[in-house]
Amino acid sequence: MTMDFDKLQQTLSAAIATSRLRDAESLSDKQSKLPLSDAFFCGEDTLKNKRFYEALMHAIKDIQARFPNEKIRVVDAGSGTGVLGALALIAWADYVSFIEANPYTLSWSQKFIEKLWLSDRSEFYCEDATEIVLPEKYHLLISETITIDFTREDFHNIINHLKQFILPEAIIIPEAFDINFTQKMQDNTIVQHETISRNSLWHLGQHIELIQDETQILEISGEAQIYGNTYISSGETMSFFNTMSYSRDDISDIFVWAK
Repeated sequence: MTMDFDKLQQTLSAAIATSRLRDAESLSDKQSKLPLSDAFFCGEDTLKNKRFYEALMHAIKDIQARFPNEKIRVVDAGSGTGVLGALALIAWADYVSFIEANPYTLSWSQKFIEKLWLSDRSEFYCEDATEIVLPEKYHLLISETITIDFTREDFHNIINHLKQFILPEAIIIPEAFDINFTQKMQDNTIVQHETISRNSLWHLGQHIELIQDETQILEISGEAQIYGNTYISSGETMSFFNTMSYSRDDISDIFVWAK
């Protein structure tokens, strides 16, 4: 099958629309952290997928320059519908390993990859990406397991675990972030605004103790550098890195209210 981004996205959207009518059991699955319906929501985000595709095109070109004459191996951690791994394959990666803990979602993605005639360049693992042991080293690691506050999915733990299975000079996508913490009063008067930069975020501990006594609302927004000159800012896409607000009664693993 001749494939480009638009054709792949159309095929994915059609497959999701059909499944929404037939797969009520898997869509409402409560056994896994993220149900198949969440994977569908992310898969239907065309703008987000297109930005990732642009990033993957550039990243794979750079990998080919770094690793001449090698077959490019990609791991897609928390692969959902399989769309990002599929985009890597049509961007000229040679092999993709899809890791997805939800068996309903993984089974669906296998069928989707078969529909694209990409199965011969794909392998699938129904495992936790923070625990899996992979049999080889990879040139590119993709993981979209991110919310703006980094608490609802396992991006940091996944990346830190899977780093042992990537080659020196391998690329991780997304590669960096800027996070804005805006503290407000109930009337939206700003108490404090602070940005956690790209470099320091990778060394983020369990908590950021920056909440002021006067703060009633904490708003978190930011920008993700997918790769190179490809970015996604809060509010641009429907499923990725969107602004979140917390009241003083909310709890997060990455910040604590002042005593």
